[in-house]
Amino acid sequence: MPMVQAYVEVEFEAYCAQCGDGICHLVDSTHSGENIRITPCENCIEGATEEGREEAEREKDSEIEDLNDDIYDLKLTIDEKNEEISDLEDSVTDLKAKVAELEKEVEQAREEGWSEGYIEGVGG
Repeated sequence: MPMVQAYVEVEFEAYCAQCGDGICHLVDSTHSGENIRITPCENCIEGATEEGREEAEREKDSEIEDLNDDIYDLKLTIDEKNEEISDLEDSVTDLKAKVAELEKEVEQAREEGWSEGYIEGVGG
């Protein structure tokens, strides 16, 4: 049986499934027509790029907000620690005043002739 070959020429129009724009200029085929290659629509590429920028901006803003929260918490912690330091400094000042007062009393006791054993017993 003889083999018959037929050649068919097909013309078609291509539209972007996402935005509906015509994309015929983005369609290419091999010489034999067995393969068809379609490049993404420029509008959709631009939209996806803008979407990516917006998402990155939202992520950046969220990270900045988190960092600002961390900074606020650290400032509160610093304030608390500074208050603790201030309280400790006040305690040290009070203790120094008590030591000075006790040293004065010991000196006075020595001047009055009290024995060292008695002074140490009172001070200890």
